[in-house]
Amino acid sequence: MLTRSMQRRLDTIFCGGLGAVALSAIPLGAAACPVCFAAEQRQLWAYFGTAVLLSLLPFLLFAGIVLWIRLEGRRAGQSANSQPEAKSSSMAQSISPS
Repeated sequence: MLTRSMQRRLDTIFCGGLGAVALSAIPLGAAACPVCFAAEQRQLWAYFGTAVLLSLLPFLLFAGIVLWIRLEGRRAGQSANSQPEAKSSSMAQSISPS
């Protein structure tokens, strides 16, 4: 069991740690990039275009992967359909009695 003085020390340490965490959460200031508040129209369009590109990039990557899997599936299906005679003739030879 803790003595009263040990409990006070733990409470002081806990409160001090909690205060340090609270102080570290206070933002001191945030500086924005110069493009965000640019006065020139060209820079604003560059910022907007970059934001749109980065927003669409995950969807474009996903669509590319799905397209690649679909094309590979079609190629595998075509190669499997073009070789059934060779497979059936080799099976017929292995099954036929000698």
